[in-house]
Amino acid sequence: MPAPRKESLATREEHQKYVTQWKNEPFVSLGPGLKFHVVTAERMTAIFTELEPNAMVPYHKHEPEQLLIVTGGDGEQVLYGKRFPVKPGDVMVVPGNEEHALYVGPKGINTIEVFSPPRRDYEAKLAEVKKQLKK
Repeated sequence: MPAPRKESLATREEHQKYVTQWKNEPFVSLGPGLKFHVVTAERMTAIFTELEPNAMVPYHKHEPEQLLIVTGGDGEQVLYGKRFPVKPGDVMVVPGNEEHALYVGPKGINTIEVFSPPRRDYEAKLAEVKKQLKK
């Protein structure tokens, strides 16, 4: 038997303010085989990736701390000059301002990545994609 509920159900407007379907956001691309959806909040950014088999996220670094959550496929995250194999269920912490990269495995990889503070560059890329789609 479900737990009793005393709270009222959110209105449609309230729901739209706080709930989004990430798959409804257009894809943003970082290069061949590297595409993702972006969802932003005031103090964090989340991306939902669909990376093609054997692609590579080039070495880069950014101020925000990053949680990489693997939901499908596999790969090797590079951090501190070491390769860390990652598979579904793994969560890896990538400290801010540390150079890192990702080698995608032969099945591709799907991840949810959370950044704090927000990735304003990803917000800008999403805004540009949305602007292009309106043309």
